[in-house]
Amino acid sequence: MSAEVEFIIKLRDAAAMILDGCESRLEVLAPAEVRQASAVKEETFLTLKWVDQKGEKLGQYETADKKDNPGDSWQSVFNILQKSEASISKRYRGPQYQHGYWLFGQDRIFRQRLKK
Repeated sequence: MSAEVEFIIKLRDAAAMILDGCESRLEVLAPAEVRQASAVKEETFLTLKWVDQKGEKLGQYETADKKDNPGDSWQSVFNILQKSEASISKRYRGPQYQHGYWLFGQDRIFRQRLKK
């Protein structure tokens, strides 16, 4: 492995450590609305293939299955939601989002249009 590749790997790992440290401190210090403002852009989620669903309790919602989406895109979104502990009662969303996102299980991501 070249010295340049090793250096880039170390930079990447250092950046990840800094990000984790900042997220931990923000979790303690910042109010919820400030933490939500730091959400990633919704375009990250729009790259997935969404399938319409309808349920008695939820009404209209959509799902993105792991098997139907590119692995790297799906895993990136899954990681964001998992790190945020997104659930049906604590949906992940940002200030300009059209949908709320959450996880239930390991191979499916859910979303539902936000009410105005």
